[in-house]
Amino acid sequence: MKVLESLIKAYPKRKKQIHIINHDINKGLAASRNTAVNYCTGDFIMHVDSDDYLDLDTVECTMREQQRGNYDIVSFGFYKEYKNKTIVQNPINIVNPIEMCKAIIERNAFIGIWGRLYKTKLYKENGIYASEGNNMGEDYQIAPCLMFYADSIYNLQIPKYHYNLMNEGSYVNSISIEKNRQLINSSNCMFAFFEQNKMFDKSVYIGKLKVGIILLENCVKGNLGADIFKEYRFYIRNIPFNYYTSLSIQQKVIFFIKNYYILKALLGIITRLNFFKLLF
Repeated sequence: MKVLESLIKAYPKRKKQIHIINHDINKGLAASRNTAVNYCTGDFIMHVDSDDYLDLDTVECTMREQQRGNYDIVSFGFYKEYKNKTIVQNPINIVNPIEMCKAIIERNAFIGIWGRLYKTKLYKENGIYASEGNNMGEDYQIAPCLMFYADSIYNLQIPKYHYNLMNEGSYVNSISIEKNRQLINSSNCMFAFFEQNKMFDKSVYIGKLKVGIILLENCVKGNLGADIFKEYRFYIRNIPFNYYTSLSIQQKVIFFIKNYYILKALLGIITRLNFFKLLF
């Protein structure tokens, strides 16, 4: 708060435009985003996570593209910044909002809520809010719904967002049963929304399958144990077999190896091989 107050003093002409919103307790990311949407009075909203940052001209560039076509959503690329490398990822160039919605549900397109400019009305006119308390997978819960209500979208093929992956101890890099539970709850909220519409049946099945794979992988990486592993396999028990063709080779390995300890050993080998590839 002291840092914020000192900045306001440094830029007194901006004082009337600044509102400091403070929760009495830490309610988590989902609740914070909901609060931000409730307080938003502008026509557009853009999310930036606390350990990330934007290029200085990001708002200018995205607004320029938005105004050219009056788009509801403008997506842009980002830098994935690790300690020893940087990877550029630009948005998949799908221009139909429904097809982009399906791609996000199927986890074939970027699922994050950040990296995009939204018309605020998408949130407020359609009552889109994250399920509070579920701070893992909250992006996946919201992003497809916003895309579903959009009439037009634009994909700016330029990286403007810096996604900080250097902190190995960050919230998203730690694994626990509670965080996996939140991921399940967030995902199920989104799936329930789209299960009401038959044209999303395939996408929902593929999305559930891939969430199940993430749970199984998290279980092994987080040493959560064989009993939890069985519980996560139960999550994807009713998905028709033909949808497994949508998985990558590693995802198929994770699903089809049903023994927790064998999978743990195999993923350990894969991790070491990837490490040696980075070295050489």
